[in-house]
Amino acid sequence: VQKYLTLDGHTVATQVMIMNDNFLKRLSKEQRDIVLEAARDATISVRGFSILVNLIAVEKLTKQGMEVYQPSPEELDLFAAATQKPVLDHLSTYIDREWIQDALDAAEAARARLADDYMSFGM
Repeated sequence: VQKYLTLDGHTVATQVMIMNDNFLKRLSKEQRDIVLEAARDATISVRGFSILVNLIAVEKLTKQGMEVYQPSPEELDLFAAATQKPVLDHLSTYIDREWIQDALDAAEAARARLADDYMSFGM
């Protein structure tokens, strides 16, 4: 039985929606706006549900005796600094470095935009 849990934020629930681009472009602007708004609303709902489920699970595990630790942003940065290079080196044997860099840049841009919200949820 696991005794310890570290909330390092290495996983996230995703909401994937796929629509044929040609179909979307054939819709009127009003219809497109409705579809895109519904997609945004669904994404927000799924994220909120995921956060709620995680908070409930952490509370339940804590009540059952598990020791739960939330690293500070500084600790998470230290962890990333110590582990990221070997992981990226391994990935680069399968994925072009340019794609990896594009993903890292996009993640950093998102992190900068969402950092306050993300940490306020205790994740």
